[in-house]
Amino acid sequence: MLVNISYSIDFDEVPKIVKGFLENDIHTELTGQVTEAVNEAICALGDKNENTVRAIQKVEQIREALVKLDMRLSDCSSILKGYQRELLTEPSAQAQEADVDVDLVSIQQDLGKLAQQMKEADVGTTDR
Repeated sequence: MLVNISYSIDFDEVPKIVKGFLENDIHTELTGQVTEAVNEAICALGDKNENTVRAIQKVEQIREALVKLDMRLSDCSSILKGYQRELLTEPSAQAQEADVDVDLVSIQQDLGKLAQQMKEADVGTTDR
């Protein structure tokens, strides 16, 4: 039975975690058990002693391993797509914050000018 699990990590850690999945799960499985099973299936069908039962068992073992690998690759793809989606939406949020900052600066400048004008107006009325 397969189950989905979830856990929380920092957003910036997502690529590192997926890299770990690829290195530790995918690469290790492909270069280890799958390659070994392929070699055993080939040996079972060797020129001198054909053992088709053993070859069938190994081929089935390879297929099951590849199904698991495909699911893990699908997980990696989904995670990275979500990460990429967030990266693409993040600049618009930053742009909105920048617009707010620009608006605040503009308002502060306008207030400064207004204060200066009011000060000058007060100076002009006291001189009369």
